[in-house]
Amino acid sequence: MSTESDFWARHLEAIANEGIHTKGYADREGLDVSKLYQWRKRLSRNNNNGSGASSKPTIIPAGGSSNPLSQFVRVATPPNPVRLECQLEFPSGLRLSLSALPDPHWLIALNANLHVTGRA
Repeated sequence: MSTESDFWARHLEAIANEGIHTKGYADREGLDVSKLYQWRKRLSRNNNNGSGASSKPTIIPAGGSSNPLSQFVRVATPPNPVRLECQLEFPSGLRLSLSALPDPHWLIALNANLHVTGRA
């Protein structure tokens, strides 16, 4: 990539990372917004045509679109997720240990049955 394309790629990456609108970023940084759009198109085209000009992924800004899906942010999960456990303890001493939160309807039915049988 040339020095000029590196310059614009860095700005486009900053726009994507900040989740800011392209126009707002251009105003803040004193850049020509039309140049940002031109370079986004050019760099995207270079990345998509297999020219080998860049191994970077196409830059799509998080805040530059009215599409709500563009607001997603990459989240890394821990290597060993914490195991969640749900424990229910009733006044009668009955204790249930579950590996996940049960369906609320199931809980309502369980509570009703425990009251009917006097085990609640």
